[in-house]
Amino acid sequence: MNEQDAINALRTRHSEDVFVPKCKTGPSGHRGQMVQMDAWAMAKSWTTPTTWAYEVKVSRSDFASDTKWHKYLPYCNQFYFVCPAGLLDKADMPAEAGLIVITSGGKCYTKKKASHRQVAIPEDLFRYVLMWRSHIRKEGDNSREQRTEKWREWLAEQKDARDLGRKVSGHIARRYERDVTEVRLKQHALEKDLAALEDVKKFCDENGISLHWSRQHHLRNVKDAIEKALPPRLMNAIKTTHAALGDLVGQVSSKED
Repeated sequence: MNEQDAINALRTRHSEDVFVPKCKTGPSGHRGQMVQMDAWAMAKSWTTPTTWAYEVKVSRSDFASDTKWHKYLPYCNQFYFVCPAGLLDKADMPAEAGLIVITSGGKCYTKKKASHRQVAIPEDLFRYVLMWRSHIRKEGDNSREQRTEKWREWLAEQKDARDLGRKVSGHIARRYERDVTEVRLKQHALEKDLAALEDVKKFCDENGISLHWSRQHHLRNVKDAIEKALPPRLMNAIKTTHAALGDLVGQVSSKED
């Protein structure tokens, strides 16, 4: 386990709190007064406002040579050393310090609980966290109720989208069915017209009539057919009568003039 593994485990432990890794206690320019904690956390609570400071140790020599940890005490209600399991024991801890060990699975286990000290956290620490390590959000934006409400809104939007999809698809299906019915009716009417035209063509073909002839050609054919169908004597009588009627019409016209 390295230092970053320990900080990641602490971040998970404080997932509902304010968690600041590598937290300074004030402006960087105040070298004599400013210290940097491996991690600092604050509970999001008005009734039990608790803060924690953490110092990570990955070797016994580092722990034995540490002379700065006591400078963290004014900035927290509880102070903890953090180390891999088996490195340190609660008997090694100073009276003011607790001990958290990190298991091989990355879980935090409190081996010695730190005493809770009533201290007034210096304002410089809060200024540093607010100015350099904070992202301002809408109040309650990350609360459990807010997250639950967002999920409810998302689910409602998904339901509305599904309902709209069903309505649109139903409308399209009904429109498609109407259009298909209309096309089928028109197709049936065209098929009937085509059948009638086929009957006309068949009749013309059987009687030697071409559909491509002109009107004058059709009239001549009809006249020839009539002449062929009538007896010669009757045809001659019609022609004689037609000539006589023509002479009579001419005489009447000349008298009127």
